[in-house]
Amino acid sequence: MNQQQHGAQDFFYELLANQTVENDCQQISDTRMYAILTKNRQFTPQEQQALLDSPCTQARFTLLADVVKMEQHEQQAAWPPIEALAAAEKSIHKLEFEVSDYYHLTLFPIDAKGTDWEILLTIAPKQRAMFQAGIQLLDEQGLVWLQGQLDAQGQISGFWEQEVNLWDYIHDHTLRIQAL
Repeated sequence: MNQQQHGAQDFFYELLANQTVENDCQQISDTRMYAILTKNRQFTPQEQQALLDSPCTQARFTLLADVVKMEQHEQQAAWPPIEALAAAEKSIHKLEFEVSDYYHLTLFPIDAKGTDWEILLTIAPKQRAMFQAGIQLLDEQGLVWLQGQLDAQGQISGFWEQEVNLWDYIHDHTLRIQAL
């Protein structure tokens, strides 16, 4: 985050904190808001109203959302990258990359030449909360392989849509997974 964005964010927090509502206090516990932010829980109608009516609660929720996002980025940074294949591998076949506590990535060749591929990424259940806003699979050059929302099984899939041959390309590139 650059200094100008940081300054705008500080101003926003100050603005929320300085809104005056008589007898305003935090209406929803930090524990409950944290669960909503991290465990795919929903606000009750009463909590939604409290969030709308209480600047104090709004400010705290916004702050906790930023804390959760920082935690998720730190956790994500610890994820092992998906390493490139050995250049000696010549025959085109299904490729699987797995780190059981984090993800399972499968690349399925659709044709014998390896020009068309399906990509399937499955995120481990305990890691899914960090991708509520969406997920990307991209390489070190920033080329996006998959992007979107995980389904109920923690999966996202798509097809290789680049002009270059995936089989040749993956031998030279490392992939990473990041939250949107």
